[in-house]
Amino acid sequence: NTLVWFCSDNGGLKVNPPSTGGLRGIKGSVWEGGLRVPAIIEWPERIGRARVTNSPASVVDIFPTLAELISLPESAILQPQDGVSITNLIDGSKSPRSQPIRIRFMGAGALIDNQYKLVTQKVGSGEYELYDLLEDPKESKDLFAARPEAASRLRAEFEKWNRSVDVSDAGKDYPEGKLTDPNPRRIFWRDLPAYEPHFKDWKTRPEYERWLKDR
Repeated sequence: NTLVWFCSDNGGLKVNPPSTGGLRGIKGSVWEGGLRVPAIIEWPERIGRARVTNSPASVVDIFPTLAELISLPESAILQPQDGVSITNLIDGSKSPRSQPIRIRFMGAGALIDNQYKLVTQKVGSGEYELYDLLEDPKESKDLFAARPEAASRLRAEFEKWNRSVDVSDAGKDYPEGKLTDPNPRRIFWRDLPAYEPHFKDWKTRPEYERWLKDR
């Protein structure tokens, strides 16, 4: 009666042979090679037979899924909530995802809505690309002009969400309407003294070399 949920860290590395299975991009990008990883859920009491799904999911879905499985009240789930419960996938449903997966990283952004994926390499630029991940998982053919209805819908959804990220970043989601920590700050692992003893060895590893090349 124990649920075990495994997924690796996001993205593949620039190694030979490639670790992305031929997908475009590597770790640090918003292409599928930088985002997509396998996930495995084992739960003998509820999943009695092995099966595979290609439905998109994200680590942001873990909490809402567990919350539903243990029947947490709605009041326990603070909003805004980016993830959705994937209990239906655990139970074998093939219904489409109810809301997109949204990503913003290092100035780039993406929105994955079942088969479609919207990509921008510079958030706020108004420049987008659209891919059909079912037909083209390697993201080789930009369909933004060819499928205007999907492109317009995903663009509007992404830009609405992106504005909400800025609101959250300013602390306006808090009950007080502002950040309550007097010293909020983002800390990257490269700037933490606890990691410095490892830098010499990590410089030769593909996942760290670009961050440590000047160290």
